[in-house]
Amino acid sequence: MGDKHCEAFDVSLACSSGIAGLNLAGSRMRDKGFRYGLVAVGESIGTRSNAPTSLNYTLWGNAGGAFVIRFGLEGDPRAGLFADTLVSDGQYADWTKSVGIGAHPANRCQAPNASMEGHEKDIHRYGSRIVPCVIQRFLDENGVAEQPYLLAHNSNLKMMIGIGKQLGLPEERVLSRITQQGNTSSASILTSLDHYVREDHFKKGDVLIFAAFGGGMSMALSLYRWPF
Repeated sequence: MGDKHCEAFDVSLACSSGIAGLNLAGSRMRDKGFRYGLVAVGESIGTRSNAPTSLNYTLWGNAGGAFVIRFGLEGDPRAGLFADTLVSDGQYADWTKSVGIGAHPANRCQAPNASMEGHEKDIHRYGSRIVPCVIQRFLDENGVAEQPYLLAHNSNLKMMIGIGKQLGLPEERVLSRITQQGNTSSASILTSLDHYVREDHFKKGDVLIFAAFGGGMSMALSLYRWPF
C-alpha cells in the first residue's frame, strides 16, 4: 500500500473501450491523487470476424496501443485532458454480437465470429446521425469555440468525414488512418494519434476531441488541449 498502491480495471465496451479507459483513468487520478496512469488496448477483432464462417466478412485489422498519462498541478491547467463523457444506449444492444465467444457460450460454431448480424445500416445511421449530435452538445457544454481536430473511431472513412462536416470541420481537421490500417476497433484512435504525433502535426493550444463509438451502443468522448 502507500506509495506502491495502484488500481487496475478491465473495460469492455468494444470500439469505445480505449477512450472509455482513458476517461476512467483520468477521473480516478484526479479523485485519488494518483500520479501516473496506463491505458493499454489490444485488439484481435480480425481474428474473429474474418473467420471462414463469418457473417460479417469485412476489412478488420488487429492492433494495440497505449496512453501513458501523468497528473500534476504544475503547468498550464488548461492543457491536457480537460473534459470527458460516456454515453450508453442499451436499446441497441442486439446490433453487435460475438457469436460462440465471450458472453455467448451457448452459440457454438466452427469458428469464433464477431458479427453485426444484419445491422450494418443501423449502425452506420447511428454513427452518421446520433454521434455528431452528441459530439456537438459535448463541445458546446465545454465552451469549445475553436475548431478542434477530430480523432474518431476509424470505422468508415465516409462516415468520419460526414461527422466532421456536420460539426463544421474541414476534411484536414478529421484525422484518420483507416485507409492504411483498416478498422482496428478500440485501438484505432490510439494508433491514429501516435501517427500524427510522430508527424509533429499539433501545436500548443490545439484542441483534440477523441470520439469513440461502438457496441452497446456506447460512446466515449474526451477533450485534450495540446500542451507543447
